[in-house]
Amino acid sequence: ATITNSGTLLFDATDAKSVTGAISEAADGDTTEVQVINSANGEAPSVVTFTSTVAADTLTIGTTTYGGAALFEEAVTTPTINVVGGDHANEILGFRISDIMFDGSAEDLKQTSVTQPAIFLHSVILALTSSARRTGSPWGT
Repeated sequence: ATITNSGTLLFDATDAKSVTGAISEAADGDTTEVQVINSANGEAPSVVTFTSTVAADTLTIGTTTYGGAALFEEAVTTPTINVVGGDHANEILGFRISDIMFDGSAEDLKQTSVTQPAIFLHSVILALTSSARRTGSPWGT
C-alpha cells in the first residue's frame, strides 16, 4: 500500500511501530511532512520502523520536548530532515553546544570546554546510528 498525504503524518507512540506502506509526496504542490515523536517524556523513545520508501517535503524526528526514533529500511527522499529531541545536552552543559557544533567558529570549537563534550556527543550519535544499521534498533537490542 502507498500512503499519499497532504499535510502531516504524525507517528506519536510509546510502543514500537512499523509502517509497511510506502509514503509518497502529495500532488499539486501540496506539502507532506512526516513526524515521529515519543508521546511520553522521560523515557527512551520507541522506534518507528518504515519498511518501504519515504518521500516527503519534510521529515522531523522528535520535538524540542519529546524524543523520537526512526529506522528506515528503504530509501528516504526529502529535502529537509530535522532531528530534534529535547535540548538535554544543552541543558546539562549550560550552553548551546549544538549551535557551536553546527554553526560555531573554529576558535569556538577549539575550546576544551566545547571540544570534549562535542566529541563525546558525536561519538554517541555515531554509535547509535551504527547500532541501528546493524541491529534494527538504535539501542542495540
